[in-house]
Amino acid sequence: MSVNILEELKSKFENLASELDSIKPESVDLKQIDRLIELVEELDNEIKTIK
Repeated sequence: MSVNILEELKSKFENLASELDSIKPESVDLKQIDRLIELVEELDNEIKTIK
């Protein structure tokens, strides 16, 4: 695996983790859920390119 791929994965995972940290369960809205889904899909796509 190249360093660029690992850095991209790290970046996508950090984005997802940051978004999760910012969500307050008692006030989550659909935009936040949509953003989480989008981030998970980006991370999934990046992992698939590695395989």
